[in-house]
Amino acid sequence: MNETEIKTLDILANEIGNTMSISTLTSKIKEIHGNADYKNIHNSIQKFVEKNIVELKKNGNSSIPKLNFGNYLLVDHLVQNEIIKRIKFLENNKNYQIIFSELISELKNLKQLKTILLFNLDENIENNKIELLFILNGNEIKKETKQMEIAFNKIKNKYNVEIEKILLEENIFKNYLTSQESNLFNEILKNKIIILNAESFWINIKELITNGSIVKSEDNTKINNISQVECTYNLVRFAYTELANKSIQSREIGLEFLITSILLKKEFHKYTNAIPILLIKNKINYNYLIYLSLKHKVLNKLYGILKAINILTPTKQISKVNKELSKQKIKSLEVNIEEIKLKMEFYNILN
Repeated sequence: MNETEIKTLDILANEIGNTMSISTLTSKIKEIHGNADYKNIHNSIQKFVEKNIVELKKNGNSSIPKLNFGNYLLVDHLVQNEIIKRIKFLENNKNYQIIFSELISELKNLKQLKTILLFNLDENIENNKIELLFILNGNEIKKETKQMEIAFNKIKNKYNVEIEKILLEENIFKNYLTSQESNLFNEILKNKIIILNAESFWINIKELITNGSIVKSEDNTKINNISQVECTYNLVRFAYTELANKSIQSREIGLEFLITSILLKKEFHKYTNAIPILLIKNKINYNYLIYLSLKHKVLNKLYGILKAINILTPTKQISKVNKELSKQKIKSLEVNIEEIKLKMEFYNILN
């Protein structure tokens, strides 16, 4: 592939699920790379159509290019593109070469590890910080996650680099990708470099799409800028009706995103009692929630609430999370346990 074809395929992959004319595609390439020629991009699309890895559909006067996951070779082309992108990134950031070479070497014997994604590059590149998503296969991953923690700590201490990471089972990752709720993982689709096993990643995407699921990348959701209408609507969705029994239809936001946005609010104290209700009445991915809370510097607030829940109505999962946070010597914000208790009694969720 020539340079224009590489850029074109990269944007089509990043914008997966989004309707985009060739003119819009050209604008996006120009926005990211500084220059773009409509004619050259149009020619690249025509070559992809001839190879049957891209389909063109008419929408009024516009032609809409779309990746054709029905073509067996599309995954190979996408993987090739990911490798080119990774090489370019690592050549321009030689310190990352050493870090990732050593990290992958430390993790090479982990049977459950499928894929590693690096994301939020623009935000982190100048701050000696790395954000990673690890996709793991299977349910029995406890032993391997301990080995991973040892490897992370070794790399952090040796290279003085901050590592923020999320560990997700493969099936849970797929569920997030096909969710209609705003979440981090649909955003990662737009801003990622696949460090390990791009083929596994794109095979997962292909399976979802060919089986009829919708996978759609999203722009970055400003977690600290979720409106009151969005907040209230989603609180009701997740069974907290104190602010309103009914609410105006709004954008659906993932629960972990919602809780973190509440923890970030200046008027956080008004919502303190809502969080225990959300945590107990809904299924939570604590790995994801703690990542978000740590990233946005509100983990002390979350920990204070988790400690209160553990006193009032302990669960196996919350006790485990509290134990892990205690090991990390996280300081907790003091909360009003009596007020939380009254709210939990009102919702009939005290053991």
